[in-house]
Amino acid sequence: MNKTLSLALAIVAGPGVLLATAQELPIIHDMHYADLSPDGSRAAFSYQGDLWIADIDDSGEGQARRLTVHVAYEGRIRFSPDGERIAFSSDRYGSQDIFIVPADGGEIERVTHHSATDIMAEWSPDGRTLLFSSGGRDFREWAPYEIDLDTGYVRPLFRDSQSCHGMTYSPDGRYVAGLRGGQAWWRKDYKGSGDSDVFLYDRETDTLEILTDDYDGIDNWPNFAENGETLTWVSDRDGRPNLYAMDMETREIRRLTRHGEDAVIYPSVSGDGETLIYEWNFDLHTVPARGGVPRQLEIHAPIDFKESFEGEETKRSDVEEMEVNRD
Repeated sequence: MNKTLSLALAIVAGPGVLLATAQELPIIHDMHYADLSPDGSRAAFSYQGDLWIADIDDSGEGQARRLTVHVAYEGRIRFSPDGERIAFSSDRYGSQDIFIVPADGGEIERVTHHSATDIMAEWSPDGRTLLFSSGGRDFREWAPYEIDLDTGYVRPLFRDSQSCHGMTYSPDGRYVAGLRGGQAWWRKDYKGSGDSDVFLYDRETDTLEILTDDYDGIDNWPNFAENGETLTWVSDRDGRPNLYAMDMETREIRRLTRHGEDAVIYPSVSGDGETLIYEWNFDLHTVPARGGVPRQLEIHAPIDFKESFEGEETKRSDVEEMEVNRD
């Protein structure tokens, strides 16, 4: 066996057999929809359309393994409050539905069974309910829904005249933060009446408050952090989209990241509310919710591809156009 091949193999063996270390595996990029385990020690993310998980050490390095292997696309990933399960959205049956898989791997459970698009948002703090947004279930607009995992009962949380999506629970479960309206995040420097705003919904009083209507630009992806004392989100109010935090008592806003180019996208927060993970410049980064220096994660994985990028085909007829390569 040659040396290159031996490093790429993942061998299950008894004591005394050397396994490939993380450093010997390739570093991967272009990971999406990442989420951290409650204690921040593991990251789950979508890569090559599948769900992966990696243990992250103190240096930000980790080795990933697949939890799903399917031709469908898995995304919108969230750990359960106890860290034992992961919920995600997938188009395995046509439209997007929500599924759950054990965090250590195992049988996948389908949660929603509707022809509408169901986008996973968050677990309730007690782990018994999933919050998701759906377009076309009962209303024309995107609306927030909850599903009871014990009974399968689905109910709309509220209805608004604008689409509401991208939601999260507060640690005590009383509030839901989310987005109202909005343009696509990749529409650079949009300013106008279609901008997205962060809202705060009080479940006890059934009232909706808009938190960012003072800014005529894009606000996106809210997450409660620091035990619910702050609400973080992405905004382009100072140029490039970066992370910001709002003190929930004083409503003062502070900037958490200062990336000068590209955009911070799809952030989420660890279950303890202490660490944020996000995508920037085709890699995953973490930053303390209280503020600090971002850290780029270095994820290694024994990757392979489901389909070949090149192929050969013999054509004897029906050729309408042709071009010769450069040599």
